[in-house]
Amino acid sequence: MLKKFEYGIFDPKTKITIGIDFFTTEYYNFFDYKTVKCQFWDLVGAERFKFLRPTAYKGANCILLVTDLTRLNTLDNIEYFVNIAKQANIKPEQIILVGNKTDLFYLQTVNRGYLSSIVEKHGLLGFIETSARNDQNLEVLFELATGIAMHNKGFIRQDSLESFKLDIKKRIKEPIIKPYVKKIRKCWKCGNNLYFYEFCDSNINKGEKRLLELWKSPYLQFFCCNCFDKLKIS
Repeated sequence: MLKKFEYGIFDPKTKITIGIDFFTTEYYNFFDYKTVKCQFWDLVGAERFKFLRPTAYKGANCILLVTDLTRLNTLDNIEYFVNIAKQANIKPEQIILVGNKTDLFYLQTVNRGYLSSIVEKHGLLGFIETSARNDQNLEVLFELATGIAMHNKGFIRQDSLESFKLDIKKRIKEPIIKPYVKKIRKCWKCGNNLYFYEFCDSNINKGEKRLLELWKSPYLQFFCCNCFDKLKIS
């Protein structure tokens, strides 16, 4: 997420962060300030690196707890992360829950209701659904985190922050609703089963709504990858 936000680069083969990484970015004419420089720390959630967390949390002014919408178990340790944050004097309202990988909506196992219940249970600021692949809501997410941090440092009044949060809410792009579509179609040439998630993986650049329209169409012929490659050769 940070690499896509900072450098505009998305690599699906990117390996998980080992230990801690950080990025610096600047905002111009942000609130009443000509220049605001922010430092975002990327801290791995793996169990073997938990000893780093209390130290890394010290001095933090906002925390983003990033979960994978396609893997429910990435929410298992939310309570632990929130408690560690509290021990570092970080209030729940300084924590944003992030559901990443909205582009993989066809594999999603975490629904919005569950994210909302976690936010309510722990008193978090809220949740935002994002995609590092298609850049969904990354800009507003990091702007919101910066605003929360500046308020915590005393640079922004409470009324200004509330107005800012309302503006951010208007800019958030809602992800496509998880579709209840026919999961299997047949290859027109060989008759093998075709699955919706494979179709999406092969054509992700078309966008979610267009993929749904194509998949539901009764007028299109679908081919498996092998048959499609043979057609291109011939």
